[in-house]
Amino acid sequence: MKLLIVLITYNRLKYTKLTLKNLIGSIECPYYLVIVDNHSTDGTVRWLENNGPQDMLIKNSYNAYPGAACNMGWRAGIQEFDATHLMRCDNDMEFVKGFDKKAAEDRKSTRLNSSHANIS
Repeated sequence: MKLLIVLITYNRLKYTKLTLKNLIGSIECPYYLVIVDNHSTDGTVRWLENNGPQDMLIKNSYNAYPGAACNMGWRAGIQEFDATHLMRCDNDMEFVKGFDKKAAEDRKSTRLNSSHANIS
């Protein structure tokens, strides 16, 4: 499994740093990290340019909001990297060690079908 992670940022540099530290310390599988910044004004972009662990940084000139920003990151990442799985996160998340491998195991053991959906 090679994971393409899109992290969306909009200000909150303090939380971005914590999220990145926690993510990198918790992930166990190979990954690519694409950060999409939604026009932060608090120094987030400057910090990412100088210190960020990302494989790709997308700097929006406006706030595209999380959904569109995530799609931008996935689109660019899929074109650039050979990832097999996608993940989205925000800049205020915490992760537990091995979350990625556990999710992959759960995915293998769980089959989704129409009986799981509650569509009215």
